[in-house]
Amino acid sequence: MLFTTADDVHESLGRLLQELAVDPDLGARLTHLDTVVQLKCRHPDATVTLVARSAEPARVALGEPGEDVPEPDVVLTMDADVAHHLWLGHQNVAIGVARGFIQAKGDSRKVLDLLGLTGEIVPRYEQLLRAAGREDLLATVAS
Repeated sequence: MLFTTADDVHESLGRLLQELAVDPDLGARLTHLDTVVQLKCRHPDATVTLVARSAEPARVALGEPGEDVPEPDVVLTMDADVAHHLWLGHQNVAIGVARGFIQAKGDSRKVLDLLGLTGEIVPRYEQLLRAAGREDLLATVAS
């Protein structure tokens, strides 16, 4: 397991989505998706919810969502390690779903729209991990 606590997941995967949400370009593009995507991780259990509605700036909720977080249009459930590899570009969602690594519930078009930004998200995640001193998480992919 690459992550030992929910905080570990929130500090990497959650932080990535938070940075994307406030990015002037990507944040605006996220809101055009007009969706709420929830990432439910296992091992460890952690929840990250991206609220990207066209009527408001994109935002991210860490942990179990409160009343201010709308119901998700899409829920992606997977091990935290799989989510990590997904945002590094080393896990394909379609293959993950076919092999049972990823369970997707909801509007699949919304997932595909979000994943269309992966090419821009991958380098951001790598930079975030390096800046946080978490090269160990990058090394797991190379080995």
